[in-house]
Amino acid sequence: MKTIFLIRSLNRGGTERQIVLLARELRRHGVDVRVAVFYGGGELESDLARAGVSVDCLEKRGRFDLVRCLLNLIAYIRRERPATLVSYLTDANVIAALAKPFIGPTKLVWGVRASEDPTLPDHWAARVSFAASCALSRSPDLIIFNSHSGLRFHCDRGYRPRKAAVIHNGFDTVAYRRLTDQRKLLRGEWGVDEATWLIGVVGRLDPIKGHELFIQAAALLSLERTDIRFVMVGAGSPERRKELQALAYSGGVGDIIIWAGARQDMPSVYSALDILTLPSRAEGFPNSVGEAMACETPCVVCRVGDASEIVGNTGVVVPPDDPAQLRDGWVKMMNLSTDELTTRRVEARRRVEANFSLEALAGAMTRALAEV
Repeated sequence: MKTIFLIRSLNRGGTERQIVLLARELRRHGVDVRVAVFYGGGELESDLARAGVSVDCLEKRGRFDLVRCLLNLIAYIRRERPATLVSYLTDANVIAALAKPFIGPTKLVWGVRASEDPTLPDHWAARVSFAASCALSRSPDLIIFNSHSGLRFHCDRGYRPRKAAVIHNGFDTVAYRRLTDQRKLLRGEWGVDEATWLIGVVGRLDPIKGHELFIQAAALLSLERTDIRFVMVGAGSPERRKELQALAYSGGVGDIIIWAGARQDMPSVYSALDILTLPSRAEGFPNSVGEAMACETPCVVCRVGDASEIVGNTGVVVPPDDPAQLRDGWVKMMNLSTDELTTRRVEARRRVEANFSLEALAGAMTRALAEV
């Protein structure tokens, strides 16, 4: 069952990392899988090369180079003759749908990731692309959403899939595990001793990720306790970072927040935390929560997307956009006994292993493609 994944590029991002993990896992299980990109040279291409997965570039030259890119895709699919073409994200989905009448028996599957974003789409090109995807949403033989909230959101916005399925993301539980030695090293680098609670948020510095809520809740908790530090891990523009730092200092917590920026040693980061927080205003399937749980880090999450389903009984779920409720969620976790916290950590990893492993993802994806 030859399968080709199609995406804009393989630069670092949540969807791109999931494609790399899935492609490697499918190849390990004997599936003939390739990845096609519009723009070559992405950082994650080397990860696929090491796994023996080919990456083919369609040589798109810019936003408006649509016709030539479409013709290149049609020629590529006719040459490779895969059983299925699985495209990811709106732009690739639209181009794949336009190619569908010209690629013979190859079945088309869309991968849709976004969910519940009130700012989506916020640019004219994004609005056009999203409208086109709504109009073409009956073209795919199957649309796979990575969250139930994503399925609801897109159908509410105009999607009319002929067939839809929800397949949650999967996590590499070999790479993502608790690293006790790295915990000590990173906390030492950040100047945080073991007697201090370290509460963190992982995600790009985008307004949708709710960093303002995180800072406001931190300010409330700092009025009650002094044995706490906070850390923000994620990339963002200098302007956005200055904006958040100004808010933190005005709230009196600028000096107890670690501004870590983007990091590549994420299992070490999650291991260093005592609590991972998801303060987002909207989400689909938040990878940071599953990754943290695989590292035995308990989570306090806002009730957005499928976050509640991910944490189950291992974490604390609070309403979104409410600093006091988020503060209370942290306090609830911090008030657990040592034995109760240990149980939460162990159960968090077991939940990921049982429900959100790479094996579960690859198995669900293989079954879905076989049915198509």
